[in-house]
Amino acid sequence: MPVDLPTRMIAVKRMLSLTLLGICLLGAVGDTVDCWVGRFSWQTCCDPIRFGPLGNGDCWHKGRGITAERCCHGSVNTVEDHQPVQRGNPACWVGEFTFKLCCSTEDYGSRGNPTCWNDEFTFERCCHESYLEGVDLPAPEFQGNPDCWLGNFQYDNCCNTLEHGADGDPQCFTDDTYSFKNCCLQRSFQ
Repeated sequence: MPVDLPTRMIAVKRMLSLTLLGICLLGAVGDTVDCWVGRFSWQTCCDPIRFGPLGNGDCWHKGRGITAERCCHGSVNTVEDHQPVQRGNPACWVGEFTFKLCCSTEDYGSRGNPTCWNDEFTFERCCHESYLEGVDLPAPEFQGNPDCWLGNFQYDNCCNTLEHGADGDPQCFTDDTYSFKNCCLQRSFQ
């Protein structure tokens, strides 16, 4: 059973927030490089939509041979949890949502599988290869529930999982109304 869209959006948001966590390490055998160690992945280091052709500069250690050229564009040995790079926009593929499931025009017609799409994840954004050719597809803007932000309580700080952990800054969230879930996770706020 495919993951529902809200779960997929939460997973994508969390994946994107983990961009700077983890470390790429030199493999233990000879010239082998393990680029995807800890929480780093192709998406957090190489996604050309977010980082351009040189990837995320915070991922690379040239002295150890951990470079965008090698990790993003070459073939490397990877740790077990690395999933193979799929066609289309890699930021779209979370859980059971795959290029094959969502983008097959043979199985679902010219717009792919309609159960995969919403305002953020579209056939154009996820299935086209144009992002690899340097076409910059617009990134969705999301700043959480606007009712939560006032004064020093702002999305950038309160929902920063890099700095404060998986549930954001606990000082921002005092009750069920003002919680990480209600303020930071994407859903309809109208």
